[in-house]
Formats: sequence, structure tokens, C-alpha cells
Amino acid sequence: MLDNFSVSDGGEGFLAMVAKSTHVHGVATQHMPPLSAQAPNTTDAKKVELQIPWIKQGHVAFIESAHVIGHACVSASGDPMTYTSYGLGEVLAAVAQGHPEIHAIYVGLGSSAIVDGGMGALAALGARFFNRQGEMLSPHLSSLSQLRTMTAPQRKLPALHWVADVNNPISGPRSGLRAYGPQKGLHPHQIETLTEELKCWWKLLWKQKQRPSRFSDLSFEAWLQRIHGGAAGGVGMGLSAFYGGHWHGGAQWCIQHLGLGQRMASAAGLIVGEGCFDRGSLDGKITGSLIGLARDLNKPVVGVFGQVEPEMKQDYLWEKQPYVDGSHAFLPEKEETRQWLITRGGDLLAAFEYAFEGRNILKYIEQNQYK
Repeated sequence: MLDNFSVSDGGEGFLAMVAKSTHVHGVATQHMPPLSAQAPNTTDAKKVELQIPWIKQGHVAFIESAHVIGHACVSASGDPMTYTSYGLGEVLAAVAQGHPEIHAIYVGLGSSAIVDGGMGALAALGARFFNRQGEMLSPHLSSLSQLRTMTAPQRKLPALHWVADVNNPISGPRSGLRAYGPQKGLHPHQIETLTEELKCWWKLLWKQKQRPSRFSDLSFEAWLQRIHGGAAGGVGMGLSAFYGGHWHGGAQWCIQHLGLGQRMASAAGLIVGEGCFDRGSLDGKITGSLIGLARDLNKPVVGVFGQVEPEMKQDYLWEKQPYVDGSHAFLPEKEETRQWLITRGGDLLAAFEYAFEGRNILKYIEQNQYK
């Protein structure tokens, strides 16, 4: 029997996974403007509002940051320097204010288009920012170089749980900004400038250590290297300075939430896929975590990827070479791509049939009308 399950590591698909695993049939929605308009004093009436889904289960709410500050919220020609996390703060505030019975909010952190360290979200929750002259600044990346002081946010929130899709910290050579800034549209010189300016931002937040329970006993340098902090442009770290929160590795949270350890232990093997398999896939992402789980359980793995980073083909130590072919981008409207997928799909099933020690998977799929 094929056991299909939707997975996420906190990025895109987080809510879909939660909805399916908890058998939630409907979700509440919160109206939000597009990401480019998510900032104070924006009054462009031509902006089309977005419906932001979130899940309520008893006294717990689930939010996916990708729905609010993700790549789907921006245009391909947009300027990442203008994007803020303001909308995520507004959604958190709306959920908390409109549903006082909620005691905890789980926030899936990943697949974001922002790198503002939570500045926008804190502004939406009532924080204010000032330059050396005491003049108020807008909560944008362009204000970082002038930022000197800030006030604390005023909105109250329930207990927060950060479900992060990567292990990267907020600072250093593995920082979320350096690792994922290029795919968010930032140029190398912008990344270098922001790296320096964000150091002041993190230092300013660290001064909130007057609330020691929010930070534990970590030193400032150790706090900068805190695992998962670089997820979703550092927004979780920014909010945790004032609201604290419990941090979870998204992939491991998913594996535990879905009981995948037990399910895989009784399975014959694993089929897993990803658009691009690279070093990031092993940095807390769900693909690498599932492969690791399968290897720990001594289960065969078949991987299907649109692209594989060259060094991964050489360095990643699988006992068998994964099925890889990057000759076509995944463009379903192209007939040649469709035929390529059909052909390679047959190869995949044949390989997994072999891994299953001769079980006729092709016949099983045909009988069950899987396409």
C-alpha cells in the first residue's frame, strides 16, 4: 500500500499539512494588502487585498508566513529592499485580538521574500523607531542606517511557537541573509551592506535583555548564532526579543507531528522529491531530514529532483546514485516536458519496484488509477 503524506518544514505548504493532518475542513481568513503595500501610511486604493488563511484548532492557531510575506505576495519585478514583515505583525495582532480564547500561535517560518529582521512586524504591533535627532523612522530597510532607538511593541500576543524551515542563524557566513538573499533578488553589494546595518538592528534588540526570560543566558554573540534564527528573513528573532517563543526545527516538527518515524519504520522505502536539491536541502529542510530518517531506519530512498547542485552529486554519500535529470524545467504546458516526466516516472517506478524486492507497483498504481 502506498502511504502518501503532505509535508512541510515551516515554509510553503505548512498550513496545508496541518489542515490535512488535523482533518480541518475550513480555515479562517484575514484580509491583507500585497507585500509591497504592507507598511504604515500606504493608501494606494489600487492595491488588491490578499486573503490570508490561518487555522484554529481549539485554543491553538496556525499561521504560515509564506502566505503573508512570501514570494507569492510580490511581483517578479519588485524591489526586495522595499518589502517588510509588517503584514505578519498585523495578522498576529488580528488573530490575538479577535480570538482571545487562543492560547498559542504556531508560525511557520519560511519561503519569505523579506530580510528585515522583523522590523516591520514589530511596527505593526506598536513599536516605533527613531534616529539620533528623535525623529520617527518608517519601518523599512532604508531606515536601518539612521536607526538609534526604539520603543517596545504595545500589542499583546499569546505564546508563540516558531516552526523554522532552516537551521541558519541571523549572523555569520551561514546567515539566512547570505544563504537566501540572492534567491530573494538581492545583489551581492546589497547583502554586504545589509549585513553590516542589521548588526546594529540586532544589537538594538539585544538591549531588550532587561527581560532575561526572553533570551535565556546566552551571550550576544551566541544569540546571533542561535539555530533557526535566520528563517524567514529573521522575523522570528525580531519578535522573540519582546515576545519570546518556543523554537522548533520545522522538518523535525513535521516528522513528529505526522508520526513519520513510525510510518516509515513499517514502510518498505521512501520516494521523495524537490525542485532543487542542494546544500540548503540538508540545512534543516524537510527533504534532507526525511532522507536522514530513512537512512537511520535502513530504508531505500528514491529521489526525484528538477535540479541537483553539482557538488551534491559528488559529495552526498548515498549508497545508490539518485535519479536525477535537470534537462527540462518543470513546465507542464510543454508537451516535451510532459513526455519527459512520463518517461522518467516509469524509470522511478521501476527503480522503486526493485527496491521493494519485486513488488509490482506499476500494477498497483494502474489498479488504483494513479496518474
